[in-house]
Amino acid sequence: MDIELIKKIRQEHGTPIVGVIGATNPSEEYHSEMGIKVGYELRNFIGYKNGSIFTGGVEGVGIDTYIGVMRNCMEHSRLISTEGEHLGFDDRFFILVPQSEQGVMPSMNFLSSQIKRTPTQQVAYIPPGEYLGLGSLSSKGQLNIVRAGQHMGERREYVAGVADALIVVNGGLGTLDEAINAAILDVPLIALSNSGGAATTVATIKEGAVSASLKSKLGKHSLNIDQINPDKIYVCEDASELLSILDKLF
Repeated sequence: MDIELIKKIRQEHGTPIVGVIGATNPSEEYHSEMGIKVGYELRNFIGYKNGSIFTGGVEGVGIDTYIGVMRNCMEHSRLISTEGEHLGFDDRFFILVPQSEQGVMPSMNFLSSQIKRTPTQQVAYIPPGEYLGLGSLSSKGQLNIVRAGQHMGERREYVAGVADALIVVNGGLGTLDEAINAAILDVPLIALSNSGGAATTVATIKEGAVSASLKSKLGKHSLNIDQINPDKIYVCEDASELLSILDKLF
């Protein structure tokens, strides 16, 4: 991991930097309005803290979050001009993506014994079109793309270094890996518990209710929760609770 790159990213974006991590293909507990509301509420918070928001630049929860950010900008007429040339929405948003895509950790029920893996491939990483379309409405006139790591596996290592806090919404094994690694480094986690998946598991860790069976299954994926400080985990059932938690943190 390139520490200088992390410093550069943080210097180029307003702080606090809040990341939203979640599933590319969410489980049935999740519905799009959850992610949209998270993005909407986050943009309110970032507005008076002069911070930044980021997602991992994949489909699912991340795109819903950006939709919420832009909806907030539109409803509140958050328009600014960049160097007097382009008038657009002040989204204060970026995606953190790798240079290329080399396979994908499965979006799945990580408690299941049946895991389907796709063949590893390496291609230049291009964000989904929905991101690019929304980004064209921003004051920059294009999506703010920040690259770190050669592939998704390496990019995950940068999430905790860049973020001042992470919001966990649904998610599979990859999301849980990001969340646990961040928590071990004392990055605060906020779990939207009713969104299912990794978020519900993070809430369970907070409650100290991890069964021996669950702990064993996590261990099989090299996910060690013993070093996590539960005081760094916050749980909410609805995005409307985010602001009060974030205000306490920052």
